[in-house]
Amino acid sequence: MVENLKNQYGCIEIIRFVSAILIALLHINWWIELNPNIYFIQNGEKIVPVFCVIAGLLSDKTLSKNLEIKYYINSRLIRILPLYFLSIIILILINKFYGYSNLIEDKLSYLIQNIFMLRIINAPFLVSPQHWSLTVEIFFYITIPIFYLYKNKYKIIGIFTLILIISDFIGPRELGLYKFLFMGILANVIINYNLKCYHKTIILLLSFIYLAVYLNYIGKNIVSQNNVHTGIITCIFLIGLINNKYINIKSNSFTNYLSNISYSIYTFHVIVLIIYKDIKLDGTGNLNVNKSQESIYIYLIYLTITILISTITYYFYEKPIIKIFNKINKRNLINN
Repeated sequence: MVENLKNQYGCIEIIRFVSAILIALLHINWWIELNPNIYFIQNGEKIVPVFCVIAGLLSDKTLSKNLEIKYYINSRLIRILPLYFLSIIILILINKFYGYSNLIEDKLSYLIQNIFMLRIINAPFLVSPQHWSLTVEIFFYITIPIFYLYKNKYKIIGIFTLILIISDFIGPRELGLYKFLFMGILANVIINYNLKCYHKTIILLLSFIYLAVYLNYIGKNIVSQNNVHTGIITCIFLIGLINNKYINIKSNSFTNYLSNISYSIYTFHVIVLIIYKDIKLDGTGNLNVNKSQESIYIYLIYLTITILISTITYYFYEKPIIKIFNKINKRNLINN
């Protein structure tokens, strides 16, 4: 989640925000029966790979600049972990007062498992349902710099991508997300070839055709959010869109704002929903709620509150922490 993107990457800022909103709407649609039902919201679980492709693409963009690996890893962790820790504390407090706390005999063990994301090694307790994919992203950020130590890194990454695609149905759903992270890296490699704009436009049109076929024929028979089609469509779309002079989406203060609060939206939308619906946490990442039918206007109320909380959290919690990290890092660079 890079803080400042170049002008031509403004489209990614918008896509990231829209994806976070769609995931938030998906979850409210799971627990509140809304009328009318909207296809994109009902299939919002297929949006998760979009975040992974973007993460892989931006990681390659950053690491290709010979950035110090230690700084890269620290910057990613500083961007993710403080908000994650805050959400875990809030959810544990909610669980204590409103959840099924009797299921958790060892409170310290429960806290340690969640703080250190031990879900990645199959720890039983997961307090934060929306963060199931975050362990994958963290592990990716820590390990991916290893590939950049090799001259033929993209060949190795390509082989890994094929292996991950072939082994798509082996292991838990977390494992299935890795292929999208590697696909994002390969997408950025193609973007760096500086294709002509009319080639990019053709590629962009192909992504829409692929998407139409997927939505109407292929996707209807696929339930898994880890299916490879979602990642391929995202990669083709970004290849055709980024640096396309015919569709000049520049980064500006507004798109930057949307991008900055997207992670907060992803983190806090479930908390807003839990409080609103008095949803019970059972200690395993599942939420227990009696689904009720409500007006579609609840979308607007729910999103407004989530965006407001996300904005406050970013500017008064996340951003100050990032500034402190940048100051410390700048001081270390001067001293070295």
